[in-house]
Amino acid sequence: MSKTWTTNYDKLGDGISLLAGLALAGLPFVITMTDIAFWSALLTGGLIAVPSAIALWRPHEGLDWARMVAGVWAAISPWALIAGFTLSIALAHVALGALALAFPAWRRWKNDGGNSALTA
Repeated sequence: MSKTWTTNYDKLGDGISLLAGLALAGLPFVITMTDIAFWSALLTGGLIAVPSAIALWRPHEGLDWARMVAGVWAAISPWALIAGFTLSIALAHVALGALALAFPAWRRWKNDGGNSALTA
């Protein structure tokens, strides 16, 4: 596998994470939500979108970790905050959070040796 392909694939992942963050941040402007769901989607989407946009320009391990934390929070926030989330909004949070989490988690796994524990 060439370095160019890996770099392009990583940029594609950062772009998809950016779109997931923007979709989550834009969700409150498309669907009527309670106040807590509105702010959760807006802020969590922003916390995913901003590091994703920066990672497109200048990748860094810290940005991956920030997006993973935000992606996990997006996925669990409907249950942690409990009130104000309909099932469809909760599922959107889970799907977009998982999408935003997947690419930086894969990159961290790949760059940190991935399966080295399996071969030891």
